[in-house]
Amino acid sequence: MEDLRDHFYQVLAGLNDLQDGVSSPETIKDACANALGDLHEYVPLLGFILRSTNVRNAFELYAPLQRLCEKVLEPGESPLTRKTQLILSSEWYYEAQVHPAKTYLENYVLIGLPAPESSNPLLLPLAGHEIGHPLWHVHSLRDHFFQVAASKIIEKVLHDKTAFKDAYPPEPDPEHITPTYLVQHVNRLFSNGVHWLVGQAEETFCDFVGMRLFGYSYLNAFAYMVAPRLSMERVEQYPKLTTRVQNLLNGAERFDVEVPSGYADLFEDDEDPDYHDSAKYNLMLADSSLAGMVEELGIKVQELLPDGRIPVPSDAEAQRILGRLKYVVPAESALSIADIINAAWRAFEDPDLWKGIPEVLKKRDHALKEIILKNIELFEIEHRGERRA
Repeated sequence: MEDLRDHFYQVLAGLNDLQDGVSSPETIKDACANALGDLHEYVPLLGFILRSTNVRNAFELYAPLQRLCEKVLEPGESPLTRKTQLILSSEWYYEAQVHPAKTYLENYVLIGLPAPESSNPLLLPLAGHEIGHPLWHVHSLRDHFFQVAASKIIEKVLHDKTAFKDAYPPEPDPEHITPTYLVQHVNRLFSNGVHWLVGQAEETFCDFVGMRLFGYSYLNAFAYMVAPRLSMERVEQYPKLTTRVQNLLNGAERFDVEVPSGYADLFEDDEDPDYHDSAKYNLMLADSSLAGMVEELGIKVQELLPDGRIPVPSDAEAQRILGRLKYVVPAESALSIADIINAAWRAFEDPDLWKGIPEVLKKRDHALKEIILKNIELFEIEHRGERRA
């Protein structure tokens, strides 16, 4: 990519300007260390970019997802002046990921889908969650919710001072534990708890973004990837899985999303880390404080993604598209890519799909993915035609 190439040309030029006997050894060592640090940071991204050209990726997904990123991240900009650039690639982790913003790639959104599933359009809604992370970053939400998290944790401590004393025996007796004392010592006592709680808030926010953008299909794609559990130690910056699912169910009411039957029963919690004393107490504080932030997180998503700017997924439209899929043909004039994917999940769940077409039924899942990719391709062709008109 030109941006990275130009950066490394500048690094190389700086190294070539160094001269023995003129530049001090410390200057040379610092310059080499900085160059090596850049290589460690950016070579993995070059591999990510290279994988984005692999023909096993579903290139049909790129253009509609690029436009969605632009609308989410630059709502006030004209389509002609937006700077957001999407790179959609694959990851050798069995999860969707987004790479954090980098200094020389500040306008890029780098979303990776699991390599074995990179051509599977049914998992596109997971990209909706990943778009939530740069949205969180663009609006500096961490700064605000860091303060909220600290306040929520202090509230929990004041509610049960005995538990605090048990976790921190050297601290003053409960009667001397005041709000002022806790505010003064929050970084010393609860830095882990606040950090974990802010991470859980961000993940909850991103789940709500994915649900707002894709609706019913986000819930299905989420379950496809993580249910029943990962059989490994839980990551503290994520809510407990059952908590996360309960928050999704609450969000479904807010965003008017149908929940698949028996959804909550699909999930189990991973094992908590084997912490003791203060670390275990901090994790408990983070877990128990998240509930007090969920309402504000949902409201924030509604504020940033108003219905008038980004189409709300339509069940009626998904049913119309599903009717076409039953005839093994793509639907014309789809309103959004979310409606296409919602129809795809409805078709995937239909046990009678194509039972009367045996030559298609024998390769049912493959055929469904192909017809969905064709429908997205048709959606893009129609969009470009409308733009030219």
